Order: sequence, then C-alpha cells, then structure tokens
Amino acid sequence: MSKKFEDFFSSDEIIHYLSKQRAKLAKKRSKDHIMAAISRRTNYHNLIRNQDNEKEICNIMPPRRLWISPSKENRYRNGYKLNSTDKNKIAISSTIKKHMQGLEKYKYLDDLNIFIKDIQKTINDKSFIFSLPNIRPEPKEKGSSICRPI
Repeated sequence: MSKKFEDFFSSDEIIHYLSKQRAKLAKKRSKDHIMAAISRRTNYHNLIRNQDNEKEICNIMPPRRLWISPSKENRYRNGYKLNSTDKNKIAISSTIKKHMQGLEKYKYLDDLNIFIKDIQKTINDKSFIFSLPNIRPEPKEKGSSICRPI
C-alpha cells in the first residue's frame, strides 16, 4: 500500500528526520572537536556557538545531556553494531518519546511541537506548491557540446 502525501509529514516522520539531522550535527561537532584538539586550535567553542543554522535545530531537539542511551538490543541491527550516527538518532528519538509521555515539561518540546505544527499547516494549505528547481545545462565532458540538465 502506498503512503499518502500527508503521511510523509506526520509528527513521527518529522521527528525521525530531525533526529537524523541532529545526529549528523553531533557527529560533525565531535569531528571538529577532535580536529581542534589535535591542532590545538584556539576559540573552538566560540566557533561552535556562533553557527546560527545549528542553533535552530538544537533549540527544537533535546539537549545532549538528556539523551537516553539505546539499550543493548537497539545498538545492533541484523547482528552488526550500529554506527554512532544511527545510535544517536535512536537516542534522540527515544528521548523525545519519553519526554512527551512524561509529566515533566521541557522547553524544547514546546518549540518542537510548534515547529511540527507549522510544517503540517504549510503542507496542508491548499495554496501550497513546491517551487520549480533551477535547471542549468552542464557539458557531459570537457569541451563537449552535449549537455545534461543539472
């Protein structure tokens, strides 16, 4: 059975996608931290804190110190150990699910719910249309007159 358009924008699907993006960000930050330690670069933490595009996703996701470690069963898939990004994705998703069911209220949950509702409202708006992509011709090979659309 095929999924309906709205199913791609359910709360669970949006949280799954955001968890994946936040896990990728954690991996990038870890790599940057290691490189800073190796090169003894100064002002590393100031560089991390001044990236606005990263602040937005961090504001709507649980703080790192609250992430729930996946159980031993969840750290393996088909007998193979998951990589750190996949483990972090599971940790973020399970943290959000636990916090949504719990009695304690977290600020990030309010921001996350507003973000999800905004996406769903935009998608369900009858006047919503996807913008057309910019297509430009690029030669297939150097010096070739045959082009492909990109």
